[in-house]
Amino acid sequence: MRYEATLREAYARTARAMAGWLQQRPPGLVFSIDIGGSTFDSILSSAATFSGNEFVPAWSLLRHHALMVDRGQSINASDMSAVFGKYDGHMLTDKESDYWTNGGVYQTRSIGSWLEGRARANVLHLGDPELLFDHLEGAAPALETQRPILTLYPAGQDRTKLQSLLSWFKYTVVDLSLRPVGKATANSPADFGWIALPNEQEGSAGLSLASDVESDGFDGLAWNRLDYGEALPRQRRSSAVFNIGVSELPRLARTFSASEVLCSSGSYPVEGDGETFWRWLGPGASSQIALPCSLPGSYQVEIAGIGASAAERLALCRVLVEGREVRTSTSRVTEGKLEFIVHLDWAKYTGHIEVTLISFGCRPPTESDPRTLRLCVESVAVSPC
Repeated sequence: MRYEATLREAYARTARAMAGWLQQRPPGLVFSIDIGGSTFDSILSSAATFSGNEFVPAWSLLRHHALMVDRGQSINASDMSAVFGKYDGHMLTDKESDYWTNGGVYQTRSIGSWLEGRARANVLHLGDPELLFDHLEGAAPALETQRPILTLYPAGQDRTKLQSLLSWFKYTVVDLSLRPVGKATANSPADFGWIALPNEQEGSAGLSLASDVESDGFDGLAWNRLDYGEALPRQRRSSAVFNIGVSELPRLARTFSASEVLCSSGSYPVEGDGETFWRWLGPGASSQIALPCSLPGSYQVEIAGIGASAAERLALCRVLVEGREVRTSTSRVTEGKLEFIVHLDWAKYTGHIEVTLISFGCRPPTESDPRTLRLCVESVAVSPC
């Protein structure tokens, strides 16, 4: 319970601080490169609205690839929307994809060149761990002239190298509790997210905000009881302490329709009849999906399938979370549901949980549909537990 309370308090401190920092600056851009719905992406979208800034979401490399599969785009690099990288140009990846046996080809833009001619960037959220250092180097012109606040997730990164680079840009790094980040390994749950503040403006103010928030009478009990649905009056009063609205509390319970589920490999494009959407997994037995989560913690996941054989296929599924198999259970609600518990460790948090579904058996190709179809997914629900 204390672990969860620490994360929620850190979320609230950062939400309050971001809204305050943005109000001190002339309105501009809050730019977020993210899978969508992670801690910083959620905080910044609300803080931007609160402070009169424009919130601009951009795809991470993972989301870019997943949406490309969603839309069934043709295999032509010149036709694809750009992802952000170190330079303006093209990027080759060494990972095999559903479309390229030798990796992917992506058109890229640097953050610095993209910002030319646009409003001042007040915050840059660099939430794509695969390209974090590329994004920092590509943003160098903006970091030197516009001095935006930076947010990022350090999991899997060389912390010493990352801190050295931010120090070279003259930034002070604090965690989600607004305390200075040490150079050793992470030792606090609030360290899963970093905020880099320009030394000349927010550095000293950011370090003093932690004690200010602690003295404001944070109602930890209300947050511990929060069900993330309809807020109670006491919960509204608690959120008012932080000068934020109820909608800015972390949204942990979500349901993703088939059109929203981010399948990064092993799936066919989304189909629908105008009202209902579904997605077939295949042709291979292994399919990877990414589930955005607003905070680290434990979650129950429910995958709803449709079709006459959905319940049987779900019962045969094996599920791997971050590479490790987890225990599953099934039920015959509608056509069938597959349920399992996942734990997103704060030390490994990058905004989402990676889930691999291994499905056995398939519907053989026919003359009318030559595809190898395995499991038909209607939706995925995620809720804290």
